[in-house]
Amino acid sequence: MWDTDNIVTVDGASILHPRSGDFRSLTGSTGISKHRVKLVIDGVDAYLQENDCRQIDVPKYYSGFDDFEPVITKRTAASNDGALGIHGPDLENVIRYIAGKGGFSHGNLSVFVGAQHHYLVTYENESFLVYVDDVSYPADSDFNATSRHVNGFDIPEDDDLVAAGLKPFIEAVETHHDMTVTGHDELITYIQVRGTHLKRIARSTQVKSDITGEFEYETEFGEVYSGEITEDDIESEIGDEQRGRHVVGYTKSVEDPRTSSRASMSGRVKVSVNTYQLLKRDTDTGYVRFEIRSRADTVARFKPEEKDYDPINDPLE
Repeated sequence: MWDTDNIVTVDGASILHPRSGDFRSLTGSTGISKHRVKLVIDGVDAYLQENDCRQIDVPKYYSGFDDFEPVITKRTAASNDGALGIHGPDLENVIRYIAGKGGFSHGNLSVFVGAQHHYLVTYENESFLVYVDDVSYPADSDFNATSRHVNGFDIPEDDDLVAAGLKPFIEAVETHHDMTVTGHDELITYIQVRGTHLKRIARSTQVKSDITGEFEYETEFGEVYSGEITEDDIESEIGDEQRGRHVVGYTKSVEDPRTSSRASMSGRVKVSVNTYQLLKRDTDTGYVRFEIRSRADTVARFKPEEKDYDPINDPLE
């Protein structure tokens, strides 16, 4: 279940990720995605200290999670509900997975939160890092979010990557559409964009030379693949309009079917150039929704040397 060959250190804690290539849900009927849970094998105290974590109160019985007040750890547009944190149903599912069938021993359970993207759950002799979930941000909340000064006004945003995407997003909106962004409102009054889309533009570059040139990719199976991305591999220019979308950035990526959560029929390791496009959508509710769409163009394919697996029925373990 856990990838014991790859121990990763996160803020002082040594952790194991779920094993790559296993497409089955780690947590079965509890509905917790395997990508959200990591096993801590050492360094719990160091993690708590480094992240200035605090312990939160947990109901004594499962019936009490219906009344559990959500705990906000970040206010961010990366959440569909305005914030990230812990809510009752999600925490209950995590504890059910950790404790197994039946009830749980409240005295052996501790839950800690900080300002990071994970909360830590310890139960008896095991500890887990769990990625926070979407939490509704109440209008009367006194949560102290980080204020970002962008284009002459302030925007509350705790996620650094989302914040990095605010300026290039606003500039793209004003450049390619007859709009001027003048401020931020608690309510969606005119413009809406998801934080996950802001992250896309934040990760991208507007300069082709940032992603062109020779590349070398070493897989976790010991293979090394190399090649070159040229400007001819990038067909679009920044600002080009394609079916009503404007090109706003580029990235390059590598996808290995043996470690990807998506099955690959070809079984090839692929190197791609990703083109990001700004799409404007008018809605019936009076506001305008913007999206950052991506198009991947494969520029190189490699046949894995270690390929003794069926990507559909028998994922590599």
